[in-house]
Amino acid sequence: MPSTRLVLIALLLILLPYAAATQIPTGGSSETARRLFEEMALEGRLQEPVREMHLQLIHNPFGLPPDRNERLTALFEQAFAKDSLLADAQMAFHRQYNASLGDAALQQITGDTLRQVLDSEQQFYTLQGLRERVVRRYELEQNPPPENRINLVQSVAEHKESVASRLETEVEIYRAIVSALGELSGRQSFTETQIDGIVSGYRNQIQPHVEQQVTSQMLLMYHGLDEGVLNRYRAFYASETGNWLGKATSGSIHAAYREATSRFLQSVRNL
Repeated sequence: MPSTRLVLIALLLILLPYAAATQIPTGGSSETARRLFEEMALEGRLQEPVREMHLQLIHNPFGLPPDRNERLTALFEQAFAKDSLLADAQMAFHRQYNASLGDAALQQITGDTLRQVLDSEQQFYTLQGLRERVVRRYELEQNPPPENRINLVQSVAEHKESVASRLETEVEIYRAIVSALGELSGRQSFTETQIDGIVSGYRNQIQPHVEQQVTSQMLLMYHGLDEGVLNRYRAFYASETGNWLGKATSGSIHAAYREATSRFLQSVRNL
């Protein structure tokens, strides 16, 4: 018995640092993580792809019987609900949180210069921002941005990994829909190999569109911002702090979609 107790104590001592490292930060770190998460405009980034897929599902693109398509759409809407996505993303962000890098990131992005960019990103997803997109799109059509402006915006997107993040988001949603189709159509579910093949084809098909979509969105989002400000924003995301923040936010979004996909498929199987 004493030897068994000693073994258990040794195991506990080994596991304690790992357990502490995987807990959600507390105290000041938790507050900084919360503020940093709120600054990143993740609610809009989480919701826009869901809103687009929801609009597609309403029109029954897969040719399901109407009642089954209605069920698919309703279950999708429930599983990918805004509050659930946001809660899952915040939990994932806290799990990835690095206190020293987080403190530095919050200090830099809330400074006078980068604050302008964050305000533009947050405004972009608001109701007012949706209206402004129409005006800005017209202005850009009448006065197309010069090549150097386009290159700068694409460079910002590259350092933020915006294209890769948006592509993975759309692929994750599509995989969830494909996985559910077999269940709702009354036929045998697709195998993982079949799903991988379908999703791979979809990824290749939409990648050029996503690249163009991200560029177009960022031209609208940053319309009117000084190039010097955007250059400093790009430099931030090229730094160790910015690189961590970009990966942490993208990882949080993907984790939230994985959780939503799991809820969605479970609800489909429970029908």
